[in-house]
Amino acid sequence: MTTSGVVWKARLRKLTSFRLLFACAVGAAFGVWALSLFVGPLAKLAFLPLLLFGVALGATNDDVVLHCPHCATRTTPLARTCAACSRPLRS
Repeated sequence: MTTSGVVWKARLRKLTSFRLLFACAVGAAFGVWALSLFVGPLAKLAFLPLLLFGVALGATNDDVVLHCPHCATRTTPLARTCAACSRPLRS
């Protein structure tokens, strides 16, 4: 697979996994919060863990990491040249 194919595959995987999970966590947190306005303090206890889960999920997400084929330095998919060896990442 070419480098651009790897990049697009990684982008698609990132979009389908992380953003979907994050959107579900945030949506669930706000849904519980809205429900707590009508139900009462018991539902508010469920809001905080869901919100913290969504924040933790967002904080631990790194961009998809690729490695330079020349020096094996970690780099992001959008980089055109390696920061360590200054060689182009794509041929």
